[in-house]
Amino acid sequence: MFKIVREVIIIHAVSTKIIDNSSGAIGYVKIKIFSETMLEDFRKEITNIRSQGITKFILDFRNNPGGLLHSAFDLLSNFARLGDVSIVIRERDKETIFNNEKIGNFYDLKVVILINKGSASASEIVASAMKDWGF
Repeated sequence: MFKIVREVIIIHAVSTKIIDNSSGAIGYVKIKIFSETMLEDFRKEITNIRSQGITKFILDFRNNPGGLLHSAFDLLSNFARLGDVSIVIRERDKETIFNNEKIGNFYDLKVVILINKGSASASEIVASAMKDWGF
C-alpha cells in the first residue's frame, strides 16, 4: 500500500526571455493559456523586458488552447490604438463588443505572432485582431 499526496501545481501563463541576434535584442513572450492571472503576468513580464530598451517582440501562441475570452480582450486592449476596428463576437442570442476607448500601453511595440495547429479559441481571436490592426 502507498500513500498519494495531492499537490498544488502552479502553471505560469506567461514566460519570457530575451533573444540576442545580429539586429539587436528581441523579447520573446510565450502565452500558454488565457487565464485569470495571464494579463497581470504579461504586463509584469513585458514591462520588465521593455525596461531593458527592447521594443520588438515575438508573441508565441503556439499550442495555446485558448481560455477565458475576457482575458483575450484584456490583452488586446493593451495593444489597441485609436482608430483600430472594434471586435464583435456574436453567439446565439448574445453579442460581445470589444471597443478600444483608449490607447493601450503597448501599442507602439513591433510584434510578430506565432501560431500553429494547436492555437485555438482566444489565441486565434487575439492573433487575428492584431493582424487586422497591422501588428
